[in-house]
Amino acid sequence: MRGILNINKPKGITSFDVIARLRKILNVKKIGHAGTLDPLAQGVLPIFISKDTRLIQFAAKTKSYRAYARLGIETNTYDTEGEVVAKKVVSYDEEEIKNILKKFVGKITQTPPIYSAINVNGKRLYEYARKNQEVEIPKREVEIFRIQITDFIKEKDFPLLIFDIDCSSGVYVRSIIHDIGLELKSGAMMENLTRTMSANLKIEDSIKLEELNCENVKKYLINSKDVIELEEINLNAEDFAKITKGQFINNSRKSIRQNFVKLIYNNNLIGIGEAEKGTIKPKTIIV
Repeated sequence: MRGILNINKPKGITSFDVIARLRKILNVKKIGHAGTLDPLAQGVLPIFISKDTRLIQFAAKTKSYRAYARLGIETNTYDTEGEVVAKKVVSYDEEEIKNILKKFVGKITQTPPIYSAINVNGKRLYEYARKNQEVEIPKREVEIFRIQITDFIKEKDFPLLIFDIDCSSGVYVRSIIHDIGLELKSGAMMENLTRTMSANLKIEDSIKLEELNCENVKKYLINSKDVIELEEINLNAEDFAKITKGQFINNSRKSIRQNFVKLIYNNNLIGIGEAEKGTIKPKTIIV
């Protein structure tokens, strides 16, 4: 069995928990996901099965989320699972918040939260945090393509800001919310997070983990050809034979916009090729 599953991960379990459950359902050893979701978060978790795990690196990187930010409360983990370190009652102006959100659109430098799984000097950041050890957190450049308020609920002293965000991989929405709190001079924490799109898979097309079983799983399998967002090169029998033997083929196209292309044979994705001057050589072959 191979293919991709669009799993709607529930809150309260890790992405690895999803993998473990699916191994039992599918009875396969090789399974991988395109982008971890924290236990607090829910939503789209793309699952690649068997040989298709080798395609994860070529999946579309843009991700979309619906984020829920509680304004006026700050925690050490930037979300509801941490200890409250500050509270501040402030009168908020929605137009001011819109203007602040605009500052985050484009390429930005982000500092990931200390309570995260990023590896620094052989240890996860959260290991340093739990032992109260100081560590320099590496900054990273990420990109926000769109950020838009969907609702602003004025609940007592600490209103709830709900917004949609489209971003590159590597973005910590918790950190975005924390930085919004800094801009507002009141603090903010992430109360909830739903990933609505990843690897071109949308939440409205996803399957809940609890609804999946060994009898219906094939019904939800997605052909990897429909998920990998690269230009297609259709192979004839001769080119197919060459590519699967590790040989290059001639590129008859006038131009290819990307470095990598999907290699299609008999309407099936058989791998990824690397386009060079006048040739295409095999990069990842999955047949």
